Amino acid sequence: MSNTEFGIVEEKCPFCGQEKVVQYDEHYYFCPGCVCIYTFPMVIESNCEHIKDGAPTLIHAGRHKIPDRSVPFIFELSGTQLCSICNKTCIADGW
Repeated sequence: MSNTEFGIVEEKCPFCGQEKVVQYDEHYYFCPGCVCIYTFPMVIESNCEHIKDGAPTLIHAGRHKIPDRSVPFIFELSGTQLCSICNKTCIADGW
């Protein structure tokens, strides 16, 4: 059994604005406000103007099927990464 490192950090959740979130496994975040899990990988390819480096990638939508799409983020549908605003494909991977 491994011991996962985690801690509360003062980072604003990009989905609900919660001021403090839990950071774990070095690159992943859990928001206790909206129950989303997300990370910030490098954007390798973007086919739209919305997704740039620094855009979060949603791993688990928590209480929402998909959070508010006014903030650009990457989500996965059937194995394809998509922009939350225009649904164009993009690729984000690694840190």
